[in-house]
Amino acid sequence: EDSAVDVLNRAGCGARSLDRAAGDLAATEAAASLLSAVLREGDARERKRAIGGDLVKGLARCLKHDRKDAACLRTAANKALGHLAVAAQPSFEDLIAGARPRPKEDPAVLEARRAEAARRAAEDAFLSTPASAHAAALMRHCDTFSKNARLTAAELEGAVRHPVYADVARWLLADRASEFKARDADGSRTLGLDELEDAVDAFQTRIATARKASEDAADAE
Repeated sequence: EDSAVDVLNRAGCGARSLDRAAGDLAATEAAASLLSAVLREGDARERKRAIGGDLVKGLARCLKHDRKDAACLRTAANKALGHLAVAAQPSFEDLIAGARPRPKEDPAVLEARRAEAARRAAEDAFLSTPASAHAAALMRHCDTFSKNARLTAAELEGAVRHPVYADVARWLLADRASEFKARDADGSRTLGLDELEDAVDAFQTRIATARKASEDAADAE
């Protein structure tokens, strides 16, 4: 049986409806509520469909409205998208499923396998979540000083110990914030949502490329 998100995504109406209703707070809040409900109550299949579907794309575009009267739209969209990174993280049951003990296995080896299973599962979740959703969640977490939907390097420091975004924050800030400066397309010394999304996308590509290289090397042995 199809979920509400399946029906919307197959019809292609999620993002288009939000585009046509740009500036309509009620429509944005309804879409945000639907997405939040699926992430909270849906099964794994429904959450996966929601994360990669048109509603997420439409809500991400709502975050890019720059009119002053769009602040409520951005708040509604941000609240829903901010839950995506958390919803995509594996459950405890998922983690231990890949690390069940073997007969007479060395406890140290078992712990190493469990740690690797947890790392791999978290990496899978990070890569499968759209860069736009990660950017929205990271903006929400770090934009605490001026609250202007732009991040300074100092604000990004607030994510260096984040359970999901520590690696991407450290990457952007490493070598005197060289990557941060490279992504600052307008020279404002800040990253807007589009620039942050591009940075996260580049970081996801970096991880995927390194993973493939490691797997290819292992296959060649």
